[in-house]
Amino acid sequence: QRVTSTQKLPMVRIEDRAEPPRTRRTSDLLRLLATLAVMGLVVIAGSIGSGTTEGIQADITTAVTNVPSLVVSVLATLNNLIVLALPIYVVADLVIRRRWRMLVTALFASSLALVAANLFSRYAADLIDGALLDALTLPVGGGSGRTAAAFGVFAGVAALMSAEGQAARSRTRVIVWVALVGLGALFLIDRRATPLALLLSVLGGHAIGLIARYVAGTENPRVPARRIVEALARVGVEPVRFSQLPEESDLGRRFELETVDGRIGVAQVFDPDRRTSQLISQLTRIVRVRTWVTRSPGWSERAQVQQAAVPILMATAKGIRTPELLAAVEVDDRTMAVVEEHPQQLRLLRSFAPEAISDEALAQIWREVRRMHHVGIAHEGLHDGSFALDDDGRVWVLGLDRGEIAAPRLRMRL
Repeated sequence: QRVTSTQKLPMVRIEDRAEPPRTRRTSDLLRLLATLAVMGLVVIAGSIGSGTTEGIQADITTAVTNVPSLVVSVLATLNNLIVLALPIYVVADLVIRRRWRMLVTALFASSLALVAANLFSRYAADLIDGALLDALTLPVGGGSGRTAAAFGVFAGVAALMSAEGQAARSRTRVIVWVALVGLGALFLIDRRATPLALLLSVLGGHAIGLIARYVAGTENPRVPARRIVEALARVGVEPVRFSQLPEESDLGRRFELETVDGRIGVAQVFDPDRRTSQLISQLTRIVRVRTWVTRSPGWSERAQVQQAAVPILMATAKGIRTPELLAAVEVDDRTMAVVEEHPQQLRLLRSFAPEAISDEALAQIWREVRRMHHVGIAHEGLHDGSFALDDDGRVWVLGLDRGEIAAPRLRMRL
């Protein structure tokens, strides 16, 4: 617990739980599984279609035969410069920004990928069959030798960038990947590599970088509660108390707040670390349930906030008794928050004994449901926690942030 203040805000009492400085992201694990799956498909394609790989390489060679020798020499010089400059540039960028832990993780991943690529290239002839080997390598020296089956520079740089992940600046990512693509083109033109070998080198390095990043963990993307308070103040909701609730939703943290004018609200924060698990849940629902029954997933936090806010705003405008939407705000480029009013006198329907619920209360519940359907709102989650009664016995509808507007009749009936 702590008390904080700024020049623009009144004294705010903030009660939140300490967040771990680092976390392991489910998204990294899913990316790793996807990368391994793609590598498997590439290996199968290479084993089956080695002739296609040779044809691509022949086309590249034919296209380069008309290039002047001076241009080829310049390209070869650029090749050597890129090989030297890429790792140095990435490491220097991390050093300048003093990302020491990330630097150690990235260097370890890069070194591991470099060693793995060199070992695979050295023992490739013993590990893989003729068709795949032909797709990965090219004959050199009159057929007495073959090119490398994997390239440490590609694997190492890919691992370096993958381990760095979101910590890398956009400019750095663009420069490195464009340079890596250019370097790959030079390797193909110079007949030092096949497209399959370069692709597997990058994918293998990417997988190793993801493993290192997942094991070491990444910086916790959750913003501190103080940042959320400041964001709410920018849109006119000025808390004097901001307390984290013990339970979290599948969207992220929830806070109870009290504003300077005495209103009580609940803030739902859309935390970035919950994004992947929620997308999986939404995609699973799309696969399991017909598309005209379930709404389309929100592919971004902003889309989710809009989907949550619109049903509440429409219900309020149509006189349906539901907590008012106090604010919807962007905290940073990856975090959003929605605040609903939370009248203190409300008691959930589930908290009443069956005999304590009057026929009038039940009649009110179904009247509110019919009113929602009359204006095209589907709640999509009606249960004993979706309704509450106030001290005057009036029924309130809760949970409309998961609802849908302009809903078809089938979805409203469901």
